[in-house]
Amino acid sequence: MMGLLAGAGLTGRNNYDVGLSYGLMGYRAISYRVGLGAMIFSQQYDLYYTNELNNPMGSSLRTNLSYGFFSPLLIYDMRNHDGRYKFYLTAGVGYNLSGYDSVHKWNMSSYPGASYDSLIDGSKNINKLTYRIGFGFLQFVPMNRHFTFCFNEDIGFLPSVLSSTTDKTDATLRSNVARYYRPTYISLRLGIFFR
Repeated sequence: MMGLLAGAGLTGRNNYDVGLSYGLMGYRAISYRVGLGAMIFSQQYDLYYTNELNNPMGSSLRTNLSYGFFSPLLIYDMRNHDGRYKFYLTAGVGYNLSGYDSVHKWNMSSYPGASYDSLIDGSKNINKLTYRIGFGFLQFVPMNRHFTFCFNEDIGFLPSVLSSTTDKTDATLRSNVARYYRPTYISLRLGIFFR
């Protein structure tokens, strides 16, 4: 079975905006309820972190990245009589397709000559390769003998960070940067599959 999937996703924390998530999935049964396959898909990460909270000094991170992933998958048929509900596990590698990373620093103190407001490009710190582990669910609604409509819910975890950009002078930001650049990604997609 092979299909196209498209939808949107967001991160579990520090999400700035909804990102697109789309790709191809294919699998083949190797036993009565188990199948093997692969996914090739793209995900956008749109993140924002700040410790502003009306402070006269501070910094923030703004990240917008797009990664292309290749993930082998193991799929399991949850109902043995109709094959409409499936669960899958994936693990794969992703390559950075585009994006930017920046640090915004400011000091609006009332001391003469001490105030500044700067935006620093951190795109050189973006990791080109990352890894992803995930799981998801597929629900199929047959349209005719060959085509079926699909609902897909997917959750992905990153064991490696997307970037190493930080503000070395901001202890709060430095201590949270690993969590910021390793977001959990939740996506909802719709698709058409061909049998």
